[in-house]
Amino acid sequence: MRTGVSPARGAEGHCSLRAAPSDHADGTPKAMSTDASWHSKAPQAVLTDLNTRPTGLTDREAQERLDAHGPNRLPQPQKRSAFMRFLLQFHNILIYVLLGSAVITAAMSHWVDTFVILAVVIANAVIGFVQEGKAEKAMDAIRHMLAPHASVIRDGERRSVDGETLVPGDIVLLEAGDKVPADLRLLQAHALQVQEAILTGESVPVEKQIDAVTGNAALGDRTCLAFSGTLVTSGQAIGVVIATGAVDDSVGFSLGATYLFTKHWALEVFGTLPIDHELTIDRDRVGTFEVVPATATVQYHIADAQQRIRAYAGLGVTYADLGAERSDGTFANRKLELSDSVGAAAVAGLDMNMGRRWFVNIDARWFDIDADVKLDAANLGRLRVDPYAFGVSIGRRLR
Repeated sequence: MRTGVSPARGAEGHCSLRAAPSDHADGTPKAMSTDASWHSKAPQAVLTDLNTRPTGLTDREAQERLDAHGPNRLPQPQKRSAFMRFLLQFHNILIYVLLGSAVITAAMSHWVDTFVILAVVIANAVIGFVQEGKAEKAMDAIRHMLAPHASVIRDGERRSVDGETLVPGDIVLLEAGDKVPADLRLLQAHALQVQEAILTGESVPVEKQIDAVTGNAALGDRTCLAFSGTLVTSGQAIGVVIATGAVDDSVGFSLGATYLFTKHWALEVFGTLPIDHELTIDRDRVGTFEVVPATATVQYHIADAQQRIRAYAGLGVTYADLGAERSDGTFANRKLELSDSVGAAAVAGLDMNMGRRWFVNIDARWFDIDADVKLDAANLGRLRVDPYAFGVSIGRRLR
């Protein structure tokens, strides 16, 4: 039997995930662009809520908020390992045909033909692997060259900073040609027009102003907000950062039981208590949902000579019960549905004896949890959450 706390990291699919906002002990405010109140509040009220001022944050405040909220960037998709990239070079119908031909020629004892076919397959895989690696490095270099910068006011002075260092409460200056570095509530605007085609699909630039709008205004009608990634086509403006990159970590409690039915082989049943998340779509908070993952894995254990440390790894299946709790924002009173998920699971860890029966467990888990997201029966896309989990727990052996 084991219990423990398992921090889990989420990932983004077609729908983005954000952890629920909370006030921090150091006074750092909660700040999310999905909060329906930002566009319905007056500029001064927004400054008050964000605990900031027109002269900007101090360097110390900015650093504290950066530590609390993390860098202003979206989660990067997980990169495939070099081994997986090499294996995927064989994932092609023509390669399957060639491998089948190699098997047939080997069965007929035509070894020269077999070796020639295998040499062609391996050469193709090596060339594809090298070319793909060069392409990824080139894309990384371009991404680094195009890293955004922002003009901000800190300590009453105008500065140019890396866009990733922006924090909620920063005062940002915009002018024609700038890409909006983070979600902003506009404080001043002079003939400001912003191209929001990537967000709303509207081809004509939107004229912005600073007056508050109604709380249930649609995304495209929130003219007092400037959204991250959109382009300023004309005019100038000053805005306060209300949200930065997505937050996708969560902490939950888990309970499991392991039965060692031979010296090395074991069966584990593992469950996690409900973990709450917020679901945002196109920067609007659709609502909250909870995930209850449960797994069953078959594990192989190896112990040292003194039986003090036991290492193990296992594979199995996971079932995730996903339930939507409520909807709000511009999607208020609309029906949100999440389908449950059945997928694969993997685990690896260490058990260290702390006495006759008590032990400390450290493990890493991978869950294949995804689901369809529907709003009013319309399929919005796929949701993927908590594909990785790292945990430390205390357990007790029953015998």
